[in-house]
Amino acid sequence: MPEPEARMLGRPEDRQRLLLSVREAAVELGVSRAYMYQLLRPMGPVPWVKLGRLRKIRRVELEAYVATLPDCTGPGTASAHGS
Repeated sequence: MPEPEARMLGRPEDRQRLLLSVREAAVELGVSRAYMYQLLRPMGPVPWVKLGRLRKIRRVELEAYVATLPDCTGPGTASAHGS
C-alpha cells in the first residue's frame, strides 16, 4: 500500500486544484458567474488572488465562505414550506 504522501501526489485528475477560476468557483457553488463576481467585489465575502491578468479563488477560501452561510433549519423554515 502506498504511503499517504504518495497517494496525495497521485494523478493530477485525482487531486482537487488549489486555485479555481471564477467560472469554476461559480460551478462549485452552483451560482451564476455574474453572482460569483458580486461575491468577489472589494471587501466582498470571498477573497481572491491575481495571477497575471487572471483572478483566482483559493479553494480553501471558497470552503470557508460556505462554512459561514447560515443553515435554513430554523423554526420558521417549516411554515415557509407549508408543513
